[in-house]
Amino acid sequence: MRWNGIKNGALLKLLKEHNFDCRIVVDKNIPYQQNNTTLPCPIIVLDVFRNTLKHITPLLPELFQTLQSNPEKKVIVITE
Repeated sequence: MRWNGIKNGALLKLLKEHNFDCRIVVDKNIPYQQNNTTLPCPIIVLDVFRNTLKHITPLLPELFQTLQSNPEKKVIVITE
């Protein structure tokens, strides 16, 4: 969607405008930067040592389970 470089505030507005169901990130600072009461969709943070497939793959079962549970519009952290 060519959204590279868009700051979090503007990105949240775009998520709302485009009716996103969820945002999945590896940015560990998100929980400290966002107000849970104003999120347009759940934001799931994958808290991994390194942003590689090797480190992300073990989190996929919990990620899928979280997505299937129809999560609230808040920041959810999934850790290694």
